[in-house]
Amino acid sequence: MTLSVPALNTSLITPQTKLNDTDLRFFYGTNCIVRPDQTATEILDAIDCNFDVITSEVHHTFRDSEGNVLTNDQGEPMVIDDSNTRGWFRSDNYLKLGQHGNQRTPTKPESYIEFLQKFCLASEKELSLDLVGTFDGGKTFYCVSKLTNGFDRKALMQQYAGEGFNIKNLVDDQDRTVHYLVLTDYYKEQKAPRATVVSQELICANGMSKRVTDMNIKLSHDHVNTYGDIAPVLQKAFQECTAYDLVKDRQRSTPLAIEDGISAINAFCSTEKNGEKLAKELLQIYIPDNQKLIGGHLDGRGATQFRLVSAVTQHATHAHNSKKYGGSLKSQIEGTRHDRVKRFMKAMPELLAV
Repeated sequence: MTLSVPALNTSLITPQTKLNDTDLRFFYGTNCIVRPDQTATEILDAIDCNFDVITSEVHHTFRDSEGNVLTNDQGEPMVIDDSNTRGWFRSDNYLKLGQHGNQRTPTKPESYIEFLQKFCLASEKELSLDLVGTFDGGKTFYCVSKLTNGFDRKALMQQYAGEGFNIKNLVDDQDRTVHYLVLTDYYKEQKAPRATVVSQELICANGMSKRVTDMNIKLSHDHVNTYGDIAPVLQKAFQECTAYDLVKDRQRSTPLAIEDGISAINAFCSTEKNGEKLAKELLQIYIPDNQKLIGGHLDGRGATQFRLVSAVTQHATHAHNSKKYGGSLKSQIEGTRHDRVKRFMKAMPELLAV
């Protein structure tokens, strides 16, 4: 069945900021809450990333196995120019951002933020630019639009009663899920901007992410974006948020004996890298006697399938990586932790033989 996004209603939007402390504890690195009246320059100043991108030719200096610079007959360092690549650097402090082929043209951070502001405006206020940040000094930018309070999902779902949108919403406030649309852009890596829906469990700041479109978002600055440009991303975001809520609701209500959950973790980890260590860490969180699962006392997180999923996502979100620099967040969105949670969710039916 194909579900369509309803016509946008700007009256559903409230003017106050949508972010609070609960939101901010999930997004690491250097970031700032965005006000509607802020310019791109002001936003970048707030995260210390108001720079242009300058490029330079790449030179290779050769060294021996002991690290000594090799020299020619004249005693000069042996240097070779690489005409196929250029280094990208910040214009303010000259720190290196990345190294790319000659065909790739850097987009100024200011232009990227302006694009995202247009992206949100083109959604006719269904989206707002709520948070902008970087976890690696401008090598990667992330921009966040909080979906849960940005539009009245309950009203939208009621319009589709009987079509899969009639979600039970009778859980405790602290066991609610908040959804964000996260857009990332890369200066270090050879990647196009990406759109991802990140779903956060309020009680524990556990996150689960899923790409909302397989198509690259084009940085088009030469025309005004329309709702038609944004609609495919928004529609997929609606569907991913709804799918998450439906699965969570079902998992909270599906009993799963603790010993069966232990068997599922061991079976999954047997095929993973460093599986024995991973299984030990997951079981430490999952087994009730350890009292390590955040929110384990809540209804739906006892001997249920959702307890098992929560243990896996908690491990991915709170693993031993510096939150200060955002490595954890980046890994959750697209790296090894995201991939592991994705593999586990895909394998769950077989692991549980359901």
